[in-house]
Amino acid sequence: MWCHLLFLVPLAGLGLFFVLPWPAAAAVNVVLAALALGIAPPAMRALKRPVLTGREALVGVSAEAASDIEREGLVRCQGELWTATGNGVRIPKGARLTVIDVQGAKLVVAPITQRRPDEDDTR
Repeated sequence: MWCHLLFLVPLAGLGLFFVLPWPAAAAVNVVLAALALGIAPPAMRALKRPVLTGREALVGVSAEAASDIEREGLVRCQGELWTATGNGVRIPKGARLTVIDVQGAKLVVAPITQRRPDEDDTR
């Protein structure tokens, strides 16, 4: 959102025409416009990139059970230990898992061999 303010920088530079001689104010305004146009395209591309952090980035990531998971247990996901639940499925230590949801600071995981509930059986 803030990257749009870059386009206002040359407009703010118009005030320089009241305090500086015309050639100096024009040169400063051209430099400001060039900077704004040089920074804006990469900023707009960055806004369109997928989320790489937070809750959205964890769903679908693989993990490994660091302890047996009965109701809750520990999993290692992206080099960090997380508290996890298997949604009623008993998961042994060392099992390969996938993160299917994040509830607060707790991961909901399923064994990789187990089908996800949103998959249909018509294949």
